[in-house]
Amino acid sequence: MNAIHIQQLKFKGRETQRRQVINDLDSVAWPSVSEREYLFIKNLQAQQAATRLADSLAEQAVFYRGTAVNGWLDKAATENAVFFSDYAELLACLSRDILKNNQRWYWQQWDYWFAQPAETALVSCWQQHQNLIPSIVAQLARHQQLSWFCQQLSIDLAQQLCRVVCPQLDVRLSRQTLSPDQAGSLIPEHWLAPWQPVFSDTALPLAVMQLAGVIILKQCQPLQLLQDYALTSFNLILARLMAITTGTSQTKMLAKQAQAQETAKIYSSKPIHDAVNPISQNTVADSVVGKSSTRQNNQETSTQPALITDASDANQASNSAITPPITTELLNTNMSESRIRQSEQITHSEAGLADSITQPYCVFSGQSGVFYLLNFLNLPQVQDSLLTDAVSRQYPSAWGWLWQLAIALGWQPEPSMLKLFAFFCGFDNDKQLLELPVLPQLDDLLLWGRQRYGEQLFNQNLFAIQARVEIDVCHVDVRYASDAVRLDVRRVGLDLDPGWLPWLGKVVKFHYGSLSFN
Repeated sequence: MNAIHIQQLKFKGRETQRRQVINDLDSVAWPSVSEREYLFIKNLQAQQAATRLADSLAEQAVFYRGTAVNGWLDKAATENAVFFSDYAELLACLSRDILKNNQRWYWQQWDYWFAQPAETALVSCWQQHQNLIPSIVAQLARHQQLSWFCQQLSIDLAQQLCRVVCPQLDVRLSRQTLSPDQAGSLIPEHWLAPWQPVFSDTALPLAVMQLAGVIILKQCQPLQLLQDYALTSFNLILARLMAITTGTSQTKMLAKQAQAQETAKIYSSKPIHDAVNPISQNTVADSVVGKSSTRQNNQETSTQPALITDASDANQASNSAITPPITTELLNTNMSESRIRQSEQITHSEAGLADSITQPYCVFSGQSGVFYLLNFLNLPQVQDSLLTDAVSRQYPSAWGWLWQLAIALGWQPEPSMLKLFAFFCGFDNDKQLLELPVLPQLDDLLLWGRQRYGEQLFNQNLFAIQARVEIDVCHVDVRYASDAVRLDVRRVGLDLDPGWLPWLGKVVKFHYGSLSFN
């Protein structure tokens, strides 16, 4: 459920009227909102009879929903309404402004970060949203800010961010054993696309290149991070990134910096601690707060009616929006993709190179029940089997596990699903799916599935469900029609949200409602 969040309400009138207005705010026609987008409204004011105040404020919110500008734009700082397409876009813009020490009015919820040194604040921000880091980087690239962002990173900050992205991987142990040409056959070109403009023209520290490497590894090979040979995969990626750099001076600089890192022992062995998030507590009279169910990080909507001032929401620290005095914020409002594109006007090479990676990918399929098997693959017994076997551990992606299991159950994938799974596995074409080695434990998986769910359910008939599948860097959203719910599937829990799956590097969410084919 989506929600409107009023951070603080100033009301001039009798106590009985104040209570009436607060009650009315729950029932008026606020703008329709989506679960992905954020809308901030700086200020709403109304001078009406008490019975009309809530309606007047809601009408203003509907108006500002249509006039809001993207929060990345320079003019957003002076506008009364600002939107972000999703939480990752918001965090990317916030990361930029933290480094600029540019606290715009819609960052008041995060004012404690602007009170800290920029490096401390950025590390804390990224650490609190580790699973979204690849999406944050994708948004920086989409808005042509990734090169600028990397240029602002000191060696120490880049090293700290490396440990935030992949705390289990010590990049200090990295050693180059392959040439860039050798690594090129193993690392797909599209993995590097957002980083091409970053390293092609500007000499950046080795630590920044290592940061890019761990982010690529986290996004494209999350299964490798669960293995003891993740450093090998990291070295391959780093070799490809080094090949992007041009000129012998760049090569010499990297070698010198690598030596300096080794001798000076720049890396600190101390863990990075989250900065304390100070949260103020508001009474019901001060704020009316609700929570929206969004992707993994619930995105919310805030609004301030009749002379609204800023306050922070007590229990929604990661999502609530806070407004300055005499303001209202509204998060999660539906914005059309066409309007977003018009406002952003992304035309330069950096955005173009990253476009195919950062833009969401959508597929309509009548075989979307195949994603129910993710809940089976996530069972402890199944995970233990897959992660301890040498063959299954070396799959390029855990999506290959799902592919092999579904095929073994008799699945005959549609062309769209062939392309989708090839995309998931990082293959150039779907024929490479046929080259995946057979899972040694496949017979055991089939036996366990039939024992747990029954042969009448655990077969290819499970897949025949129509859905819209939406994919971005960190999320897979499968949208089924409400009447697609099967009681036998629900009874055994196969259609429950898988949530964050570290072996996939994705948050997978199942939605049930109206199914749009637009």
